[in-house]
Amino acid sequence: MKKSWTEVEVRILIKEIQSSPNNNYAAYQSAAKLTGRSVAACKQKARSLHFKSTRRWTDEEDAILIKNIKECNLRKEAFQKTAREVGRPVSSCSTRWYTIVSLRGDKESVCFGTVFHNKSLVNRTRETSKVAATPRKSSWWQKILKLLGF
Repeated sequence: MKKSWTEVEVRILIKEIQSSPNNNYAAYQSAAKLTGRSVAACKQKARSLHFKSTRRWTDEEDAILIKNIKECNLRKEAFQKTAREVGRPVSSCSTRWYTIVSLRGDKESVCFGTVFHNKSLVNRTRETSKVAATPRKSSWWQKILKLLGF
């Protein structure tokens, strides 16, 4: 059963978030230790209080992420190492990595592929799409909808 947040717990959470404006995740962790709640509960309460993470990725953090990707054998290890170094969640590091690749098109430092049943993409960027999608046969329903003009 969920118990309601006390005024003291809310003050502790707000104090922790305000004391570390650049790292909300660390604030949630310390608030969780102080209040006896989970990190997820602290994050959810902060959102209900309209505290959002406004911390943007800096160029230094991007450089650390790219450096760790080049050094580590596995991406998962690189994301974990970066998360420890910059104080962000692992999921945030992996999301940022794929954002960096898709926006910058850094072709010399990365190569990964995505394979679907009807197409294959290399580096997931618009410029490096190697194989176009093969035409797919329409199902009966698609043909009927097309005939009706939908």
